[in-house]
Amino acid sequence: MVEAAQEDPARFLDLYERYFHRVYAYVVRRTGNRIDAEDVTSEVFERALANINAFEWRGSPFGAWLFRIAANELADRWKRS
Repeated sequence: MVEAAQEDPARFLDLYERYFHRVYAYVVRRTGNRIDAEDVTSEVFERALANINAFEWRGSPFGAWLFRIAANELADRWKRS
């Protein structure tokens, strides 16, 4: 699915549908706030789509890459506030 999304960004929807709930659950546990969690989750998938071609298989699943983006987004949000 990742390779398909790298070739055709429209295929990113498959990845979004597969990983959305896991990423959202991760973020909502850390923010404790649905509104903030929705914003951060949106930013995670926006960044992932923008950088899908930078993803390289290194033995870690694609989901781990998304969780790293989420952790960075959360850290950036806390630094700004």
